[in-house]
Amino acid sequence: MSVFKTNLQLFEDAILAGEPVAFYGPPGVGKSAFVNEFGRKRGWLVKTLIGSALNPTDISGYPQPDIEKMIMRFLAPSFVEELNAAKNGAILFVDETNRATPMVQNVLLRVIWDGVVGDVPLEKHVRVIGAYNPEGFGVQPMDEALANRFVHIEFNPTVDDWWEIYGSKQKSYGLGLVYQFLRRYSDLAVKLPEDEEKAWPSLRSWTSVGFFIDRTKNSKMDTKDYLFLGVKNRVGNVAASQFIPFYDELQSKLPSPADVLANPEGCSIPQKSDGIKAVCDSIYSYLCQHENEEGFESLLKSAWIFAYRAAEVCFPAAFVLAFRRMFPKWANKWLPNTKTNYYYIIEYFQERLYEHQDEVKEYEEEIKDEENDQ
Repeated sequence: MSVFKTNLQLFEDAILAGEPVAFYGPPGVGKSAFVNEFGRKRGWLVKTLIGSALNPTDISGYPQPDIEKMIMRFLAPSFVEELNAAKNGAILFVDETNRATPMVQNVLLRVIWDGVVGDVPLEKHVRVIGAYNPEGFGVQPMDEALANRFVHIEFNPTVDDWWEIYGSKQKSYGLGLVYQFLRRYSDLAVKLPEDEEKAWPSLRSWTSVGFFIDRTKNSKMDTKDYLFLGVKNRVGNVAASQFIPFYDELQSKLPSPADVLANPEGCSIPQKSDGIKAVCDSIYSYLCQHENEEGFESLLKSAWIFAYRAAEVCFPAAFVLAFRRMFPKWANKWLPNTKTNYYYIIEYFQERLYEHQDEVKEYEEEIKDEENDQ
């Protein structure tokens, strides 16, 4: 298990036990997206506060005099009522925690530890999560007393972690290309700008690049200049200048998934493992996009034939495409079996698996084994 996956397990253990947790890591790596997805999967309400936008009264409550008793009461903001009413579970998410002013951080002390906003206590089903960037990212120093109230968990996924948890699930041809690029140039996955350039590479901005490629591919805007500007506007000039040649190289050598599936026995086969991996990723994404259309079973048959041919070049990638992706996801659609003339494909993979099992295991650490998510 990777360090990142271990940290996610530690997070889940702490948050389900009711402890306040704070994620820390560089900007653009998916902290906020993960918290929202974590809550969504469990049917929990997630209310997000942005530390840099908070005033003390947003947390301590709004003062209102009680004339009859001659005391001052503090009215909690409306999100408290919503959180307490969400009986299935709820998260109060304080994003950019250490961008809050020192005064706001002081007010947060009671929220984090005592679970009280204004004069209203949060119900036990409400979990508190913070997220912050380490010092050096234009943030306020976190108050020591506030920091001591959190369980601090690093959130800094590798490129492979990002692909496994997010990218591989998006049915995106562009993200597959981005993933292959970042595996080769991992130093460009997250890199803060060294000058006044506004755009800079992060896993968030590279995700945007992948979807940009999806939108422009095979359109009238699919030109080199347009592509370069689109990538530059998202990840900056330096990263774009390295990505575009890589993209051009792949595009000039790799068949499109549609061409592969139209002619699986006659299409060209990339002769490098990176190329095979990129084509396998694109085929899987293409199948996901067309699985509800007429003729899908024919596409699936073609994918198995391609996997058989591709195994001669890169067995691990072809094996994972066939048996770790297509098999569990579409077993009810079509599989090569003893009643068809595709039996030799199954037999071939079974015979070669033993001699290549170490390669397959290594590759599965890089490419998401989605069996547990099906």
